[in-house]
Amino acid sequence: MKIHVCIGILLILRVEFANGCESGGSITVSAGQTCTISSSTTVDTIQVDGTLVIAGNPSDSNATVRIKATSITVSVNGIITADGQGFPAQSGPGAGTSSGSGGSYGGRGGTPSGSYLVAEEAMSYGDTKIPISYGSGGGSSCGGSGGGIIVLKAADFIQIDGKVSASGNDGGSGCGGGSGGSIYMLTVDMRGTGLIYARGGDGYGSGGGGSGGRISIVHTNEKTFTGKILADGGLIDGMVSTLDPAMSASSYTSYPAAYGEIGYHSSISWRAGSQNTNQYLEATFTTSMMVTSFSTKGDPSSSSYVRTYKVQFYNESTSAWEFLPYPSSGLFTGNTNSGSEVTHSLEFPVYSSKLRFYPQTWYSRIGMAVKVNGYTYSYAPDEDIPPNSCSSLISGN
Repeated sequence: MKIHVCIGILLILRVEFANGCESGGSITVSAGQTCTISSSTTVDTIQVDGTLVIAGNPSDSNATVRIKATSITVSVNGIITADGQGFPAQSGPGAGTSSGSGGSYGGRGGTPSGSYLVAEEAMSYGDTKIPISYGSGGGSSCGGSGGGIIVLKAADFIQIDGKVSASGNDGGSGCGGGSGGSIYMLTVDMRGTGLIYARGGDGYGSGGGGSGGRISIVHTNEKTFTGKILADGGLIDGMVSTLDPAMSASSYTSYPAAYGEIGYHSSISWRAGSQNTNQYLEATFTTSMMVTSFSTKGDPSSSSYVRTYKVQFYNESTSAWEFLPYPSSGLFTGNTNSGSEVTHSLEFPVYSSKLRFYPQTWYSRIGMAVKVNGYTYSYAPDEDIPPNSCSSLISGN
């Protein structure tokens, strides 16, 4: 992962008309609408409530799309994406090898199963301060495409409450994931609570994961952005597994927290001792993990189930409990009967040693069991940006 934040100036070299969503000097993408921009543009305001696609053209080094405005706002449900807009399979400066390694860019792509990379293969490249390079494709013929390039400049502010992503695509069977691409933002005020990432695509079968891309955010005032930033590498097949946590709970009646783990008993789940929204079921892992998804199930023996719930995670950096910010309502949809499982894959992996599930609405009574999936991570990911300026690189893997 490479993240660099410093004060600087971006020169807009090409200014052309936006395609399909520019009107009256502004770009507006309504909810449910998808708009594609394939050439640089300068407008007054940009409001994204739907999906704004930044098209890529890696065959033309002068065709980078650069967007300049007075203000740029991405709402909670808005998306600016250049996912998979980079180099295709086995192409690019850090292309994966024919044996199926992941594409490289901000770091080096993962090696294919049972093989290795020699010194000159799939090397990282590009500028850490001004990242405007396309991500490279994963190895073998079905390798994932690399991430594209997102360049945003706003004279007043950039507010990201939704998602800005330039990630690589996953590889096909036996192929490597594409590397993440580039995100480069320059503004006075950086605001919001959303997601910014340039993640590598996952490898599949024997394929290696793509490397993370590069993200640079330049802001001259104290930042108020409290969202998440990630440019990590893709995973390899089988890396994510079902975790085996120790279970505890706020209270119970008849059946304690141990019954709150899916698989502990086929027809009996944890039953809360009180029926209110302060009750919780807690899963504690032996070490901090990257949590990617979780499933819930009701209590067949009492025909009860939880309809909606919230999830807290223990923030290892602040030593405090925090509710997951996504979905924006904070509510996860639970079960519609007592016997089936409902799974939610997280938009953003959560690094934590424990989770708490808080039922909010339920049928009959609170009866619940959970299953958590994730993978080990050697250190806490750096998901933040410094207050306003820096003099050295902030880097990871």
